[in-house]
Amino acid sequence: MEELKRWAFSVAATVVFGTVAETALPGGDYKKYIHLALGLVLLLNLAAPIIGFVSDGGALLGEYAAELDAAVQNTETYAAETEKMQKSEIAKIYKSTLESRIAAEIKSACGTAPISVSVETDEGDECGAPTRVTVSMPKGAARNAEAVGAAAKITGLTPDKIILEET
Repeated sequence: MEELKRWAFSVAATVVFGTVAETALPGGDYKKYIHLALGLVLLLNLAAPIIGFVSDGGALLGEYAAELDAAVQNTETYAAETEKMQKSEIAKIYKSTLESRIAAEIKSACGTAPISVSVETDEGDECGAPTRVTVSMPKGAARNAEAVGAAAKITGLTPDKIILEET
């Protein structure tokens, strides 16, 4: 702000000096040259901020470019972290939904509800594909094969990857 005040004062002083100089100097052949010189001085004074920006613009633009690069880097880092968190949350929701679906399918197929269903997923897989299912059912549930079949139907796993535990 202070620099703007100095520039405005400089322009005003140039205008006042030019006006006084033109009136104080005698007329004649030299008046048009003096008028031209004072006009050029005023023009340079008006253009001083632009000239200063262009001559120092490399440093100024370099600072802006560095700030912009840092902002872009922060945004990319934040986006990557957000995407990772979203994938993790989606995998948790998928696992929970899969456990509920398996429990409902076993209840429908066997007529008895399992006490708990636990699905293990592949952590390296983007979608969290199921790798193993553990079903806890009451002792003496007669339809173990049907429970394994129901879990296999939903997950696509082979029966050896589905473990039945009797409680």
